[in-house]
Parts: sequence; structure tokens; C-alpha cells
Amino acid sequence: MPTLMPTDTRAILGDNAEHCESRSLLLDRFVYEHAAMAEARKLHLAQVCPGSFHSIHRIRQAWETRLRDAKAKEKGNAKAFLADTAGMARRRQAAGPYDPDKILGARKAFVAKLTEGEILFVQLQSRLMVNMASGVVENAGLCLDRFGLPQVPGSAVKASARRMALVALREWCELGKKPIDGGNPCADVSKDYASPAGLLADIAIIFGWSQDDWDKPKTSDFAWAAAKQWADVRSQARAQLMDAFQALAPPDDFAGAASFMPGYPCQLPANDLELDVLTCHHPDYYSQKKADQGQTIMPVALDSEQRILPVVFPAVAQGVTFQFIVLPLRGLRCSLSQSGKKLHSIARDWLHAGLETFGLGAKTASGYGWFKQVTQPRMSTSTSPQKKAVAAASPSPTVDTHSEHRVITQWRGRTQPENFRAFRQQLASIADVDELRRVFQAIIPEAELRNLTLRNRYWQSFRSHPQGQAILQRLGITIR
Repeated sequence: MPTLMPTDTRAILGDNAEHCESRSLLLDRFVYEHAAMAEARKLHLAQVCPGSFHSIHRIRQAWETRLRDAKAKEKGNAKAFLADTAGMARRRQAAGPYDPDKILGARKAFVAKLTEGEILFVQLQSRLMVNMASGVVENAGLCLDRFGLPQVPGSAVKASARRMALVALREWCELGKKPIDGGNPCADVSKDYASPAGLLADIAIIFGWSQDDWDKPKTSDFAWAAAKQWADVRSQARAQLMDAFQALAPPDDFAGAASFMPGYPCQLPANDLELDVLTCHHPDYYSQKKADQGQTIMPVALDSEQRILPVVFPAVAQGVTFQFIVLPLRGLRCSLSQSGKKLHSIARDWLHAGLETFGLGAKTASGYGWFKQVTQPRMSTSTSPQKKAVAAASPSPTVDTHSEHRVITQWRGRTQPENFRAFRQQLASIADVDELRRVFQAIIPEAELRNLTLRNRYWQSFRSHPQGQAILQRLGITIR
């Protein structure tokens, strides 16, 4: 069952869209699905996750083993699965972002024009998941821009800062006194305000409001934050807003005085996306299946239930550094309570506190989406550390890059383990070490260069022959 797509598109991209290099399209449009294949979801998502791309070859190797050893029925399934995913096997590496160095460089040039109070650099302390429910594959969405870069929508950035400010106001109004400092992020938010009304006025003018925020306390976030002091805090805050707008009453609707830009990585490692897994150990209990008599088959989640359902989903890898930008939206408005303090700078501080206190995205209660502020990092390329290790510290060889080596021409995209015996001999015959290194980097899949471990069956097979060991030794590559 090949990837579903129009006939003319299939003619260009292949049965499994193996010629599509846009991971945004692969993730959301060219979805591989096979009802009888338990691994179909993982195969599809591995195409866009560099850190898990090797899963495609491992799954196919398992099918090849089953084809040799299994019973007749299982052999038939394995043979059909191998044929159905042949296009994926031809893909040399996971689809990554389009020219990330160029795009990140352009963003760096834009950031250089901003002031310190307009930008925030934070590093992921765990994996990040945003827009999980928005993808074509159930609970496997991820927010990527049109170039394939992971991003955090501006609406989510704004919500994170707003949540932090409202929680600080709530603590102040519930306690009846200003939160005490000493590691309390709410104290950092409210420390420069004389009253809860001043804090609410700045919250309103930074994030905006609708008439319901003032008139419907049962559904209003403002009323929730002000708790039992809502009546007094509301009237005092609206009085400050009337002075700010120089009107008899604040406008019914206001969009806010700060613009929260989408969050983008400022450094992108090679394995920027990874596959994570959530395993349901009690599917019969959660599905609440009924017997013929109408009774629930599994009313209690028992450990005797052996059937488990691992569900894989993509996530942004831990350690990626994001940049969040907050800009003035309607001129350089100042705080209504803090003289000379710009509102967008206050919003940036609230965003910093919110990201470190509550995290962002899905499953924050399970440890995902937590950030920590860092200093502005230096611009780095997206070249993988493993591939840098393959490249020697010696100067680059002086070769004519327009004249492709015959081994590259013959074996590019075809260096699967079943072809080792043929192309390994040709690699060994290359006398010049620099030339060998250039050819090796060109024909070995990127995913395998990033996974130089003994657990990788690719390298187990490659180094099982003395010729393979000799090639790795000449290149100074150690498989650990």
C-alpha cells in the first residue's frame, strides 16, 4: 500500500515519496499508512526525524530475518512489507530543513538589530512537543514552518507569558499580600507593582482584552486572577486604563501592545527531531470493551493484561536553543505603574518566568517542554558532530568537486548492507586517504554517519570483514 498521493505527484516523488526533501510535506501531506503493518507509523515518522532515521533500516532488516526464518504466512507479510517500503530504503537520509545555515543566518542578522529587552534565548532541558493534535497522523503532529524548521507559534508564546502574569496576580490576591521573594517566580513578576490593580492594568494593555474579560466574571481570566478582590481590582485597573487612553472608558476590545513572534531555533543540531514513544499497557481497560451480555470485559487495569500498544510521535530534541522575540506593537508604550519601563520588556520578563516555571507545549507535567535561559549562543552550522569526526583535522583535499568520483556515481544511495561486499572492495582500492574520505562521506547514509555505535547493525556488518575494519582504521573512525 504505497503512500497516498495523486498519480502525477507519484510519478515525480516515487511510491513512498522518497524524492521529497520537504519534511513539512512529508509529515503533513505524504503520509505512509498500512493497516496490517504495526510499524507503519514509525516508518513514516522516521523519515523526518534524523535521530531515528536508522529505524527504517532496522525494521526492514527484521523483516528480512523473518522472511528467512518465519512460517509461510509471516513470510508473505514480510515479503509484501519489504516491497511496499522499498522507496523508503532508497532514501539516503531523513528529510531535514531547507538550507538551515542560510535561514538561521538571516534570522541572526535580524536579531542583531534588536535590543536586549526584545529577545530571549532559552535552551530546551527536555524534549518539546507542540501541536501534537494538529497533524494528519493521530497525536503525531509537530509545528514546522514551510522550510522544515521547528517553531513555537506566537500564540503559544503569548499564552505562556500571560499565564505567568495571571498566576502571579492570583497568588497576590488570594494571599492578600505581595508574594515573598526567595525563588518564587510570582514574586519576580509582582515585585515592582504597588497594587494588584497596577499589575492587572499592565496585563490587560500588554495582552489585550475583550468586553467579556471585564463583564463576565464566571468565564474571565482577569476575574479568576483577581479572586475575591475582583470588584476593587477591576475598577482601579479600568481607571488606570482610562487615563492611558485618555477616554471616559477603555475601549471594548483591545489587541494588546506587545507582539509575540514565533519562537525559532538559533542553533540546530543534526538530530533536531527525535522519535519518542508512549506505551499503553492496558488497551482493553481503556477501550472499555463490552461482552455480549453488556458487561465490561476489563473493568480494572490488571497486570495480567499482556497486550501493549507502543505509540511513537516526533519531538524536538533536548538541548536545542530557541530565540523568542517580543516587540512593541503600537509604539513604545510604557508601563502604567512603572515609570520608564517598556511594556514589551516586561512581557519578555514574564515570558522568561513562564517558560522556566510552567514549560511550554504538550505533556509538561511529564517533564516535556522545559526551558532555561542562556546567553546568546554563537552561530553554528547544522553539520552533525559524527560527520565532523569523519572529516580529518587536516586541510581539505584539493580535488575537482565538479568531477565526481566513479565510486560515488555508482554507489550513491545504494550502500545497503547487502551491497557491502561489492562497494567495500572499491573503497579499499582508493589509495589516497583524502580521496577515500570524500567518497566515504558521499556514499554512506547520513543517518549511519550519525550513529557510529556497535549497536548499529549497519556498522556491525561493515566491520565484520577485515576490509571494512581496514577502511575505518585508515579514516580514523572508531565504532564504540
